[in-house]
Amino acid sequence: MDTIDVLVVGAGPVGLALAGELRRFGVECEVLEARPEREPGSRALTLHSRTLELLNLRGMSGDLVARGRMVGEIALVTGSGRAMHLRLDELDSPFPFVLVLPQAETEEILERRLRELGGAPRRGERLTAVEPGPDHVVATTVGRRVRARWLVAADGAHSTVRDLLRAPVRGAREAWTYYGADVSLDGVAPDLQLIWSAHGFGVLVPFRDGTFRVAVTAPATSGQASEPTLADIQRQVDRVFPRRLLLRDPTWLTVLRSGHRQLLDYRHGRVLFAGDAAHTHNPAGGQGMNIGLHDAFNLGWKLAAVVTGDAHERLLDTYHRERHPAAARVLAQTQRSMQLAHLRSPLSRVLRDQMIHHLPAALRRRLLEQVAGLDVDYAPPGSRSRRRGATLPAGARVPDIPLLTGDGLPTSLHSILGAGGDTELRITGADLTVRCGDRARTFLDHRRAARQRLGLSDGMPLWIRPDGHVRGPARPSRPEPRVSPLPGRAVGEQRPHAGGNRV
Repeated sequence: MDTIDVLVVGAGPVGLALAGELRRFGVECEVLEARPEREPGSRALTLHSRTLELLNLRGMSGDLVARGRMVGEIALVTGSGRAMHLRLDELDSPFPFVLVLPQAETEEILERRLRELGGAPRRGERLTAVEPGPDHVVATTVGRRVRARWLVAADGAHSTVRDLLRAPVRGAREAWTYYGADVSLDGVAPDLQLIWSAHGFGVLVPFRDGTFRVAVTAPATSGQASEPTLADIQRQVDRVFPRRLLLRDPTWLTVLRSGHRQLLDYRHGRVLFAGDAAHTHNPAGGQGMNIGLHDAFNLGWKLAAVVTGDAHERLLDTYHRERHPAAARVLAQTQRSMQLAHLRSPLSRVLRDQMIHHLPAALRRRLLEQVAGLDVDYAPPGSRSRRRGATLPAGARVPDIPLLTGDGLPTSLHSILGAGGDTELRITGADLTVRCGDRARTFLDHRRAARQRLGLSDGMPLWIRPDGHVRGPARPSRPEPRVSPLPGRAVGEQRPHAGGNRV
């Protein structure tokens, strides 16, 4: 019987990202994938601001942005045909855009990083049994048994691990069916459009190569085909979109009954759940891969600390406490959006459209932050409303701030945080000292952003977790696990965002 510290089931974006985090902290892990090869095509296709920030901490955002399409504006078109334009460049992030990139390419970049760190997925190994024990889990595949100290189920919406363990789930199927296609279109502006018409919801997403993802929702009926034709999807698009779109040259077609569900608990003894194995929602929301990657970055450093003996396994309970509410909010937001998009009463739709076009600036900004994932905050609810200059509480997202190196070169805080595990910040005058393990460097806070945005004052330390959230003002009681060096990344290096195709 093979033995391993951590067995990750599923080599999608979440499983690959999590395995990369574990390897980065020196943890031996294995990734099992039932499919014999990576599934081609786009499937999930949008990466939002907060997700790109997390990937930037690990030096991967530059490769992703170079291969994707940066969309800086979302047009929300209501039943009257009038559009509300949401400008993403207002976001407080080094990535003020939606990155459109096929899931297969995202997986390719995540797998490349995993291989650089000494790991690789084992493809074509289908899990058939899971036997949890008090201090281990035994997993059985065809012809092999593996004993792992911990198992992470990242095996998608139809999770085998979840089914084998009969893990309790709360949720329901929705009254809508999702139709999607990747196609060529003629005479269409390369905008990201959301359509709220009298007949349902639609979305149009531009790829870098000039093709589009077109998706609509329709009332669910028992007679819908499981394998749609282009003509099936054309009929649904004609029903929802205010102008005629002629679909041609499809490379991907899908139809599925939408729904939302979430595990009651993300931890079952020595088994943890992440990504779609833990939560699913209507794919029209465009958030599934993003919140799954947030799970991976939240869980990775915690599980590594437990495996290496640097933390008690109680730390893993904070994974559920932080990530379950965050995903629940996204599921609730997606459900509300779908309900607003499918109002039946003409008067209700008119009132909805008027409300949308007269949203106050503060509410519009809040909506943008939700879409971008910048509202993810693990701080206690009472501490989330903060005045400028107040110290960031434990769990808060650390914003990126501009800094100068000792040579006067521009860099940023997020570029520095990716160099290690826990990071200590301490300011004296205009000098910001950043300490990662036994390495320390001093940067110039030339815009006083460390004081104004982070709430630092002279001599007061602030500790940042490996996932870019505040740990607190006190030094961690035990050191973080050893961090493997990131290939091609140096402390203080600013990863360029140029190279993508932006609209």
